[in-house]
Amino acid sequence: MSEQMTTRLRWIRRLDLAPERVITRRVRSAWRREPEVDALIDQAWVDAHKRPGVKLFDGPLCRFEGFDLHADEAGFESIRIDVSSTSYRIVVGTHFAHPDVVDRFGPEVAARPLGVSSGVISSDGMLLLGVRSERLAYYPGRVHPFAGSMSDLPEPNIVADAMREVREELNIREQEPMSIRMVGLVEDLQMRHPEALFLVRLSIDELELRKRLDRDEHGEIVSAPLENKALETLRADARLTPFAVGVVQACLERLNHGAMETFG
Repeated sequence: MSEQMTTRLRWIRRLDLAPERVITRRVRSAWRREPEVDALIDQAWVDAHKRPGVKLFDGPLCRFEGFDLHADEAGFESIRIDVSSTSYRIVVGTHFAHPDVVDRFGPEVAARPLGVSSGVISSDGMLLLGVRSERLAYYPGRVHPFAGSMSDLPEPNIVADAMREVREELNIREQEPMSIRMVGLVEDLQMRHPEALFLVRLSIDELELRKRLDRDEHGEIVSAPLENKALETLRADARLTPFAVGVVQACLERLNHGAMETFG
């Protein structure tokens, strides 16, 4: 993997958690307004609408406020993730257009939207990622997990959001089984954007998943067998976003520790 890709991803916490060990809690927002930042957000939103073909909607999102780890009497680890509310307009203005405001004014002025990114493992042992549509504002044309933002609901559920994104982008039916593990919290250091990483195992093979791919979100699928050499080659692909690099790295670590078959 190139030095550039290494420095663009920060692991906040490596994890290996079953869905019942992941709790999401709504808390009070720590977001702080600054007049200079407000002006930058307004201008960035205007500029973003000038890009031809880009789809924009100022929808509500979840803001990452922090997390807490704890273990039960048997020693099993759980995580509680705290979120509040933000909006896509603030994301565009801070993380996409002006991520440097975090260094100038502190993280409180940024949207800090918490996204969910999943690498999908097919029934025939392939790791699947998507190539994002050129029409999307965020990393167009890049290799990325099956991902989205957390839904800003009264009772947020980060695992349910991760599963929903996979179902929507790969047209997975409700009755088709899905196994999921949370494998980390990371930050894209270029955009200063936090993300929760997951691995999802499906009972559907790669060929069928390629047929089901939602072409509005992804132009195609990129895949690699769950083998060290193939995953190392994929991780070195310059088209990968930082979150895609994180997913591949999590697969490599699980593979090297013999943990790839512990779910599903």
